[in-house]
Amino acid sequence: KVTVLLLGVLRIGYGMESLEFLPGQHVLRFLNNADLGTVIPHQGVVSGFQGQDLRVTGESQPVIIQAGSESSGRHSASGSPSLEVGPEWTVLSSVDEFRVRSPTTGRTVFSTKYQGFQLPRGIPNLNVKEAHVSRLTSAKRDPLIISSPYQILLKGNGGLEMEGQNVTWAAGQNLYLKSVNQSLVLDGPRGIRLSVDKLPMSVAPPPDAPYWFKLCVCLPSGRVFRVPVRDSGYGCNDVRFPESINPCS
Repeated sequence: KVTVLLLGVLRIGYGMESLEFLPGQHVLRFLNNADLGTVIPHQGVVSGFQGQDLRVTGESQPVIIQAGSESSGRHSASGSPSLEVGPEWTVLSSVDEFRVRSPTTGRTVFSTKYQGFQLPRGIPNLNVKEAHVSRLTSAKRDPLIISSPYQILLKGNGGLEMEGQNVTWAAGQNLYLKSVNQSLVLDGPRGIRLSVDKLPMSVAPPPDAPYWFKLCVCLPSGRVFRVPVRDSGYGCNDVRFPESINPCS
Protein backbone atom coordinates (compact mmCIF):
# COMPACT_ATOMS: atom_id res chain seq x y z
CA LYS A 1 0.00 0.00 0.00
CA VAL A 2 2.86 2.37 0.78
CA THR A 3 4.36 1.71 -2.65
CA VAL A 4 1.05 2.40 -4.36
CA LEU A 5 0.68 5.62 -2.34
CA LEU A 6 4.15 6.82 -3.38
CA LEU A 7 3.44 6.01 -7.00
CA GLY A 8 0.26 8.07 -6.84
CA VAL A 9 1.63 11.06 -4.90
CA LEU A 10 4.86 11.36 -6.88
CA ARG A 11 3.09 10.44 -10.12
CA ILE A 12 5.73 7.85 -10.91
CA GLY A 13 5.19 5.88 -14.09
CA TYR A 14 7.98 5.69 -16.62
CA GLY A 15 9.16 8.82 -14.80
CA MET A 16 7.61 11.57 -12.68
CA GLU A 17 5.57 14.68 -13.40
CA SER A 18 8.57 16.70 -14.70
CA LEU A 19 10.71 13.88 -16.07
CA GLU A 20 10.24 10.71 -18.03
CA PHE A 21 12.32 7.63 -18.72
CA LEU A 22 12.08 6.52 -22.34
CA PRO A 23 12.18 2.70 -22.33
CA GLY A 24 14.74 1.02 -24.53
CA GLN A 25 16.58 4.27 -25.33
CA HIS A 26 18.48 5.00 -22.10
CA VAL A 27 17.09 8.54 -22.25
CA LEU A 28 15.81 10.69 -19.39
CA ARG A 29 13.56 13.48 -20.65
CA PHE A 30 12.91 16.57 -18.51
CA LEU A 31 9.49 18.13 -19.12
CA ASN A 32 10.07 21.21 -16.97
CA ASN A 33 12.87 23.20 -15.34
CA ALA A 34 15.23 21.12 -13.22
CA ASP A 35 17.43 22.31 -10.33
CA LEU A 36 20.43 19.98 -10.18
CA GLY A 37 23.93 20.02 -8.76
CA THR A 38 25.91 17.45 -10.74
CA VAL A 39 24.67 15.64 -13.86
CA ILE A 40 26.49 12.53 -15.10
CA PRO A 41 24.92 11.37 -18.40
CA HIS A 42 25.34 7.70 -19.28
CA GLN A 43 26.48 8.30 -22.87
CA GLY A 44 27.86 11.80 -22.28
CA VAL A 45 25.11 13.43 -24.38
CA VAL A 46 22.86 16.28 -23.20
CA SER A 47 20.43 17.69 -25.78
CA GLY A 48 17.28 19.80 -26.00
CA PHE A 49 13.93 19.47 -27.73
CA GLN A 50 13.81 20.12 -31.46
CA GLY A 51 13.23 23.79 -32.21
CA GLN A 52 13.84 24.86 -28.59
CA ASP A 53 16.94 26.21 -26.88
CA LEU A 54 18.55 24.26 -24.06
CA ARG A 55 19.48 26.69 -21.28
CA VAL A 56 21.99 25.68 -18.63
CA THR A 57 22.59 28.31 -15.94
CA GLY A 58 24.48 28.48 -12.66
CA GLU A 59 23.06 30.43 -9.74
CA SER A 60 25.98 32.74 -8.87
CA GLN A 61 28.32 29.88 -9.81
CA PRO A 62 30.10 28.85 -13.02
CA VAL A 63 28.80 26.09 -15.25
CA ILE A 64 31.43 23.36 -15.69
CA ILE A 65 31.24 20.66 -18.35
CA GLN A 66 33.96 18.07 -17.93
CA ALA A 67 34.78 14.67 -19.38
CA GLY A 68 36.51 12.17 -17.13
CA SER A 69 37.36 12.88 -13.50
CA GLU A 70 35.39 15.34 -11.40
CA SER A 71 36.38 19.02 -11.54
CA SER A 72 38.30 20.42 -8.58
CA GLY A 73 37.09 24.01 -8.89
CA ARG A 74 37.56 27.10 -10.99
CA HIS A 75 40.06 26.73 -13.85
CA SER A 76 40.80 23.13 -12.89
CA ALA A 77 44.32 22.09 -13.81
CA SER A 78 43.45 18.39 -14.17
CA GLY A 79 44.18 16.54 -17.39
CA SER A 80 40.50 15.98 -18.23
CA PRO A 81 38.93 18.09 -21.01
CA SER A 82 36.64 20.74 -19.55
CA LEU A 83 34.64 23.83 -20.44
CA GLU A 84 33.99 26.38 -17.70
CA VAL A 85 31.66 29.35 -18.25
CA GLY A 86 31.47 31.99 -15.52
CA PRO A 87 30.07 35.52 -15.22
CA GLU A 88 33.31 37.06 -16.56
CA TRP A 89 35.29 34.21 -18.10
CA THR A 90 35.16 31.23 -20.43
CA VAL A 91 37.95 28.66 -20.08
CA LEU A 92 38.70 25.62 -22.26
CA SER A 93 41.21 23.21 -20.73
CA SER A 94 43.00 20.08 -21.96
CA VAL A 95 41.15 19.86 -25.29
CA ASP A 96 42.66 18.50 -28.51
CA GLU A 97 40.21 20.42 -30.71
CA PHE A 98 37.38 22.91 -30.19
CA ARG A 99 34.77 23.26 -32.93
CA VAL A 100 31.79 25.55 -33.46
CA ARG A 101 29.17 24.05 -35.79
CA SER A 102 26.11 25.55 -37.46
CA PRO A 103 22.90 24.17 -35.86
CA THR A 104 21.12 24.20 -39.23
CA THR A 105 23.71 22.80 -41.64
CA GLY A 106 26.05 21.00 -39.25
CA ARG A 107 29.00 22.64 -41.02
CA THR A 108 32.03 23.51 -38.89
CA VAL A 109 32.23 27.30 -38.61
CA PHE A 110 35.38 27.43 -36.49
CA SER A 111 37.97 24.92 -35.34
CA THR A 112 41.15 25.36 -33.33
CA LYS A 113 42.85 22.99 -35.80
CA TYR A 114 42.35 25.38 -38.71
CA GLN A 115 45.64 26.32 -40.34
CA GLY A 116 43.96 29.53 -41.49
CA PHE A 117 40.73 30.93 -40.06
CA GLN A 118 38.36 32.70 -42.46
CA LEU A 119 35.37 34.73 -41.36
CA PRO A 120 32.15 32.96 -42.40
CA ARG A 121 30.09 34.58 -45.14
CA GLY A 122 27.85 37.31 -43.75
CA ILE A 123 30.19 38.15 -40.82
CA PRO A 124 32.22 41.21 -41.89
CA ASN A 125 33.97 41.96 -38.57
CA LEU A 126 35.76 40.07 -35.81
CA ASN A 127 35.75 41.78 -32.40
CA VAL A 128 38.49 40.60 -30.01
CA LYS A 129 40.38 42.12 -27.08
CA GLU A 130 43.59 40.17 -27.72
CA ALA A 131 44.70 37.84 -30.52
CA HIS A 132 47.90 35.82 -30.95
CA VAL A 133 48.43 35.04 -34.63
CA SER A 134 51.34 34.41 -36.97
CA ARG A 135 49.72 36.07 -39.98
CA LEU A 136 46.76 38.33 -40.83
CA THR A 137 45.56 38.70 -44.42
CA SER A 138 42.50 39.99 -46.24
CA ALA A 139 40.81 38.88 -49.44
CA LYS A 140 42.57 39.84 -52.66
CA ARG A 141 40.33 42.81 -53.45
CA ASP A 142 39.28 43.75 -49.91
CA PRO A 143 41.22 45.93 -47.45
CA LEU A 144 42.37 44.67 -44.06
CA ILE A 145 41.22 47.18 -41.44
CA ILE A 146 42.35 47.02 -37.80
CA SER A 147 40.56 49.64 -35.71
CA SER A 148 39.77 50.44 -32.09
CA PRO A 149 37.97 53.30 -30.30
CA TYR A 150 40.75 53.29 -27.69
CA GLN A 151 44.24 51.94 -28.41
CA ILE A 152 45.84 49.40 -30.75
CA LEU A 153 49.08 47.61 -29.87
CA LEU A 154 50.75 45.52 -32.57
CA LYS A 155 53.72 43.53 -31.31
CA GLY A 156 55.88 40.83 -32.89
CA ASN A 157 58.25 38.70 -30.83
CA GLY A 158 60.41 38.09 -33.89
CA GLY A 159 59.62 41.32 -35.71
CA LEU A 160 56.56 42.81 -37.36
CA GLU A 161 56.14 43.07 -41.12
CA MET A 162 53.33 44.80 -43.03
CA GLU A 163 52.80 44.57 -46.77
CA GLY A 164 50.06 45.87 -49.03
CA GLN A 165 49.25 47.98 -52.04
CA ASN A 166 48.66 50.82 -49.58
CA VAL A 167 49.46 50.79 -45.86
CA THR A 168 47.81 53.61 -43.92
CA TRP A 169 48.30 54.39 -40.23
CA ALA A 170 46.02 56.92 -38.56
CA ALA A 171 45.64 57.83 -34.89
CA GLY A 172 43.50 60.31 -33.02
CA GLN A 173 46.44 61.40 -30.85
CA ASN A 174 49.88 59.78 -31.03
CA LEU A 175 51.44 57.09 -33.19
CA TYR A 176 54.49 55.26 -31.80
CA LEU A 177 56.92 53.07 -33.76
CA LYS A 178 59.46 51.21 -31.66
CA SER A 179 62.08 48.57 -32.45
CA VAL A 180 64.01 46.63 -29.82
CA ASN A 181 67.02 45.98 -32.05
CA GLN A 182 67.08 49.57 -33.40
CA SER A 183 65.98 48.47 -36.89
CA LEU A 184 62.95 50.25 -38.34
CA VAL A 185 62.39 50.24 -42.11
CA LEU A 186 59.69 52.10 -44.05
CA ASP A 187 59.84 51.31 -47.75
CA GLY A 188 57.48 51.86 -50.66
CA PRO A 189 57.93 51.69 -54.45
CA ARG A 190 56.26 55.10 -54.77
CA GLY A 191 57.68 56.62 -51.61
CA ILE A 192 56.48 57.20 -48.06
CA ARG A 193 54.00 59.97 -47.32
CA LEU A 194 53.42 61.56 -43.93
CA SER A 195 50.63 63.99 -43.14
CA VAL A 196 52.49 66.96 -41.65
CA ASP A 197 49.47 69.00 -40.58
CA LYS A 198 50.09 68.25 -36.88
CA LEU A 199 53.87 67.83 -36.89
CA PRO A 200 55.69 70.47 -34.79
CA MET A 201 57.76 73.03 -36.73
CA SER A 202 61.17 74.26 -35.60
CA VAL A 203 60.49 77.85 -36.70
CA ALA A 204 57.62 79.61 -38.43
CA PRO A 205 58.36 80.06 -42.18
CA PRO A 206 58.03 83.50 -43.78
CA PRO A 207 54.71 84.17 -45.55
CA ASP A 208 56.27 84.14 -49.04
CA ALA A 209 58.25 80.91 -48.51
CA PRO A 210 57.36 77.93 -50.71
CA TYR A 211 55.80 75.03 -48.83
CA TRP A 212 58.72 72.64 -49.02
CA PHE A 213 59.84 70.90 -45.86
CA LYS A 214 62.32 68.33 -44.66
CA LEU A 215 61.56 65.83 -41.92
CA CYS A 216 64.01 65.56 -39.03
CA VAL A 217 64.25 63.03 -36.22
CA CYS A 218 65.26 63.77 -32.63
CA LEU A 219 67.74 61.43 -30.96
CA PRO A 220 67.31 59.44 -28.81
CA SER A 221 63.56 60.16 -28.41
CA GLY A 222 62.77 59.51 -32.09
CA ARG A 223 60.36 62.43 -32.33
CA VAL A 224 59.74 63.61 -35.90
CA PHE A 225 59.46 67.30 -36.81
CA ARG A 226 59.62 69.32 -40.02
CA VAL A 227 61.78 72.26 -41.06
CA PRO A 228 61.23 74.59 -44.04
CA VAL A 229 63.74 74.25 -46.87
CA ARG A 230 65.02 77.74 -47.74
CA ASP A 231 68.19 77.06 -49.72
CA SER A 232 69.61 74.19 -51.67
CA GLY A 233 71.33 71.76 -49.34
CA TYR A 234 69.54 73.10 -46.26
CA GLY A 235 69.03 70.18 -43.86
CA CYS A 236 68.38 69.17 -40.28
CA ASN A 237 71.94 69.97 -39.17
CA ASP A 238 71.41 73.61 -40.17
CA VAL A 239 68.41 74.12 -37.88
CA ARG A 240 68.85 76.71 -35.13
CA PHE A 241 66.00 77.61 -32.78
CA PRO A 242 65.54 78.86 -29.20
CA GLU A 243 65.38 76.26 -26.45
CA SER A 244 61.80 77.30 -25.65
CA ILE A 245 60.56 75.88 -28.97
CA ASN A 246 63.05 73.04 -29.28
CA PRO A 247 61.02 70.00 -30.43
CA CYS A 248 63.75 67.67 -29.14
CA SER A 249 63.85 69.03 -25.61
